[in-house]
Amino acid sequence: MLLLLEPDPPQTYKDLLASWAVDLEEGVVVDLGSSLSGQPQSPLIQRAQYNTNEPVSAITSLVEQSYFPGTASFVPSFPPEEMPATITQFPLTLTTGLSCLTLDVNVTDCPDRDFGTRVPALAVQGVAPLGGKPNLEVAYTSKFVVFGDVDFATNFHINSVGNRDLVLNSVNWLTEDFTLAS
Repeated sequence: MLLLLEPDPPQTYKDLLASWAVDLEEGVVVDLGSSLSGQPQSPLIQRAQYNTNEPVSAITSLVEQSYFPGTASFVPSFPPEEMPATITQFPLTLTTGLSCLTLDVNVTDCPDRDFGTRVPALAVQGVAPLGGKPNLEVAYTSKFVVFGDVDFATNFHINSVGNRDLVLNSVNWLTEDFTLAS
C-alpha cells in the first residue's frame, strides 16, 4: 500500500498506522537546517538524509533530493528493543537535526527549540499487525510506504528535484519491480 497523508489526518488513518506500530506526530515539520528557500515548512531532503540500506535502497539509492511542503512526521510506537518481531520499519528520509514540529501553520521558526530529526517518509513490512498472528501458509509480507505529505506528489511539485523518482521507486518497491524508475 502507498499512503500519502497530510498532518492531522482522519483517525481511521492514525488507527491503521498504529496497528503497524507507527505513530503520527502532531504538527507540521519545520526544518531550519535544510528547506526550500524561505519556506522552512518545506523540508529539503539531501542525499545523505536518505536511508540507503537494504531493503529500502531500491527506493532511495538514486534519489539526490526531494522536498515535502507541509509534511507530518512518523515515529515508531515502541523503542527498537520492544518492537514486535513481526514488524520492521525503515525510515526513508530524515530531516536535519534543526527540525521541530509546530501546530501553527504560520510559524516558520522553532520557538521552543525542541530540535530533532523527523521522519517524513517511512516504509514498513511485516507478517502480522500488532496483536495479529502470522499466517504461516502465506509466503509474502505486507508492505507499505507512507509519506507525511501529499503535495510533493502533485502536478505542481512532482517534476521538482527527485520527487517523481521517490514516488515511482516506492511503487516499484511495493510491487517488487525494482528496475522501472530512476
